[in-house]
Amino acid sequence: MADVSLWLEDFNDLESRLGERVDYLFEEMDVPDSPSESRAIAAAEKAREKLGLKKKEAVRDIVGLLESAGIKVYSIICASDGFFGLSVAQEDGGPAIVVNAWDRISVERRIFSAAHELGHLLLHL
Repeated sequence: MADVSLWLEDFNDLESRLGERVDYLFEEMDVPDSPSESRAIAAAEKAREKLGLKKKEAVRDIVGLLESAGIKVYSIICASDGFFGLSVAQEDGGPAIVVNAWDRISVERRIFSAAHELGHLLLHL
């Protein structure tokens, strides 16, 4: 995980030096404090709205979508059946999402992990 920390530090430094930081689209998103399922649904609906996605529209490029929302995305290879991804909150140098790209993890699982970590960022978990 030291690689992740170094990558994020370098990424933030480069953005700062180039003056090309992408604003975090969900920074001011207000999600009601309600029971978890309805809160997650509300967060997903607001995120889709901010991203310009229709309610049932498929996401064709989740990494591109996340990056356009100001979320840094990094793939690492970690030989583990139990680690799929993690998210880094804005106050910790993010927002960022790290996805395990180990070859034993399917592409579908990697996509799910990226979306799952977005949920953590949206709900501040």
